[in-house]
Amino acid sequence: MGLVTPKNLDPKIAARLSAAFQKASNDPAYLNQLQLFDMQPNWTSGEAYAAYARAQYAREAAMLTEIGFKPE
Repeated sequence: MGLVTPKNLDPKIAARLSAAFQKASNDPAYLNQLQLFDMQPNWTSGEAYAAYARAQYAREAAMLTEIGFKPE
């Protein structure tokens, strides 16, 4: 799960959001909900998540091309 913001978001606002979501990711109620779905918490920075999302998009695009998927 990730949070995406506009590219031109003020860095101060981005830092505040990042800190708030990092704090929330340690909340026992949130951690309990993750456990119910057999999920593990995995906090990363915005930069790391952006790199992951770009790489995942490329992998999925390649897979769809390989199987010949064409959107209708």
